[in-house]
Amino acid sequence: MTRDRIHSTADQIFGPDDSAEKERWIEYWQEGKNRYQYYLEQLERMVQVDFSKARVLDIGCGAGGLDALLAGRCRQYVGIDYKAHILKFTSPPENAGYTQGNGISLPLPDASFDFVFAFDVLEHLTGGITWQEKLMNEISRVLRPLGMVMISTPNFWYPYDAHSRTLFPHFLPAPLADRYIEMKNPEFIKEHESFRNIKLLRPGKLNRIIRKAGLKSLHSLPCCLDRDEYLKLHPLRGLLALAGLGWLPHVEFWMILTRAGDQGQARRKLKKNFRFRTEAEKSDSGKGFHPEIDFSRGNFYCQLGRGWHWPEQPEDRFRWIEKKSECFLEASGASTSLEIKGYSPIETRLSVSCDNLILGIHQAPSDDVFELQYPLLEKVEDRHLYRIQINSTEQVSKDSSIDPRELSVQLFSVGIR
Repeated sequence: MTRDRIHSTADQIFGPDDSAEKERWIEYWQEGKNRYQYYLEQLERMVQVDFSKARVLDIGCGAGGLDALLAGRCRQYVGIDYKAHILKFTSPPENAGYTQGNGISLPLPDASFDFVFAFDVLEHLTGGITWQEKLMNEISRVLRPLGMVMISTPNFWYPYDAHSRTLFPHFLPAPLADRYIEMKNPEFIKEHESFRNIKLLRPGKLNRIIRKAGLKSLHSLPCCLDRDEYLKLHPLRGLLALAGLGWLPHVEFWMILTRAGDQGQARRKLKKNFRFRTEAEKSDSGKGFHPEIDFSRGNFYCQLGRGWHWPEQPEDRFRWIEKKSECFLEASGASTSLEIKGYSPIETRLSVSCDNLILGIHQAPSDDVFELQYPLLEKVEDRHLYRIQINSTEQVSKDSSIDPRELSVQLFSVGIR
């Protein structure tokens, strides 16, 4: 929700007069909106995502927040929350909708969402580990191939509890914790009745319910980082990670998940994989992955792997490649063929592979415009990110200090049909 929406909703719930209860409610939802914005920014900073054609599910949406941040950016937004009295205060835009329901039995079809968000939901499932497992199973069920999940939940081992705003309540028996919290923050007991209704997860349990649901994290640590990155950014805590204790020091776990079988493909969308590019190329925001790369219509930097060079014209009508180059094409449904168009200024032999399977070889004479088409040996019914490799036997050396490149052929387009 925007600030105006938060305040207008509070007026509808509590009336126009100011009160301590109203102020706490406003503070709670404002913090929630800020957290939504932070996590969304982190997702887009780390992963090449395209919301324009995506269906987004927000579990535990409350009175809204993520819908405002994604307004006009996604194909469809669906928010679901158990509290129907909160949902009635939502003001969804055209392509958004809200529904009452619970995460352990989502009223939604299989494989229907590209992105699923569940921020601070797991710890509020009063059924404990059984319900938490059911929620993760439901998320896995509604997630599309190559879809992504972003979850957050507090770390049991962190001493401070943000719900009760006290230290160490989760290390006490529930009756003692309730007495302690009632002295420090009586409003928590009024809202939640007892601290036993907050089900904080230890790292081992969280990992187990993720695995049992057929999901997998894109990163080795619960802060969307791998161990080597974590060591560079946080040297002291990074040593804990190297010792196998990298899950312990976090205030909360926040993770990007995908279906276990899709993890390898999904990791190709991590922006860190493209650090070898020039600064100009890194600045390109991209529009996600497509089934075709046509250089007359754009740069497609995010889909290019190693072995590509700038064109020799201002317009991006083609790209030079080295002896070995690779790119990534994302397609849905039963794709049947790979098509490549290009020009070879020299006599060379091109070999073309898809997902490490050789599709064919083309003997290109010098000064040759070619159009190649190869049937895909393995037809994939679901959405799939194909890895295309094009190898050339010969190169043209640019023997000058201005242009030291070694080039082979020019490519105009590569596409899956």
